[in-house]
Amino acid sequence: MIKCTRCDLTKPDEEFSLSNGKRKKWCKSCLAEKAREYYKNTTTEQREKKRKRNQYYRKSNRKKTMLALARQRANRKGIEFSINEMDINIPEYCPVLDIKLAHNAYILRGDSPTIDRIDPTLGYVPENCKVISWRANRIKSDATLEEIEAIIEYLEAAT
Repeated sequence: MIKCTRCDLTKPDEEFSLSNGKRKKWCKSCLAEKAREYYKNTTTEQREKKRKRNQYYRKSNRKKTMLALARQRANRKGIEFSINEMDINIPEYCPVLDIKLAHNAYILRGDSPTIDRIDPTLGYVPENCKVISWRANRIKSDATLEEIEAIIEYLEAAT
């Protein structure tokens, strides 16, 4: 049981969101109420200006954004995270599919650069991470080597 610092009610742990492996101090209903107040008290122009500011930050700080998202995934999955900006090398072309990588601020597309854990059982450690396209990362994310080989055999037989 945790006491919400906003509404002063004691609620079960599940009523509090996790952030970096720790429970937030406000309950989910108070966070939702805060979001509703924000949208009620801001204009569309203000929200658009904030969105553009965030978009600019993400475009000009690609490595930091990729690291922050990878750190969140590592915390959520409970895996090791020891990479930094120096460990990330964003190539011009995907080393797997040989497609030109494009940097999008919000939307993950097939040509977006992503951090790939070469061995999914290891964490985000320098010798296990490489930047590849989102499409290549998605293809290999839940397929085994045997499954990929079976697909290759199927495609070769079909042509």
